Amino acid sequence: MPPSIDQSIYRKTALCGGLLIAALIIPRFFPNSEGGFAAATNAVLVFLAILCVAGIVSIMLLVQTVRAYGSISLLARVLGLASGVIITTGLIAFWVFLRY
Repeated sequence: MPPSIDQSIYRKTALCGGLLIAALIIPRFFPNSEGGFAAATNAVLVFLAILCVAGIVSIMLLVQTVRAYGSISLLARVLGLASGVIITTGLIAFWVFLRY
């Protein structure tokens, strides 16, 4: 039996939260032996890669929540919309920051 839409939203929300925590922790484990600017650049690239994956999952979560809005529980609505909007807004703001 396939999982319900509510369970799918809960899983994707947990995945987004896990990816955000991982984006803050994992870059420390990818040091560059040269140190200095090269190590910082490597850490930033790992950080951005994880955030990009979190953004993709977040957009999928937002789309799934909006499509099934009438048939899901209130908790699933709040979790799906809140995490989707927060992460998507953060990624757009970061992209605008990098553009200027």
